[in-house]
Amino acid sequence: MTVHPQHMLYYFLKHLSILDHSSLSVIVPQSIDSSLAGRGYISCDQFMLQVFFFTTLAWSEVAILTVMLYDYYVAICLPLH
Repeated sequence: MTVHPQHMLYYFLKHLSILDHSSLSVIVPQSIDSSLAGRGYISCDQFMLQVFFFTTLAWSEVAILTVMLYDYYVAICLPLH
């Protein structure tokens, strides 16, 4: 079964949108909770957990963008392979 190149594009875009949504969901809920509760701070453990998840999601996004770039390179430079 061959995969149509356009379907690969949608596959990568779907995963990029999921990663964008996930990176927002790491930071925004804690920010809203702190604002509504009147606190202007979070604990060090919460901060480190947010930083870990945010950087992990950011590196995942970079990896997907790199794979997309390589896919475009192959499609343009090696169209018949």
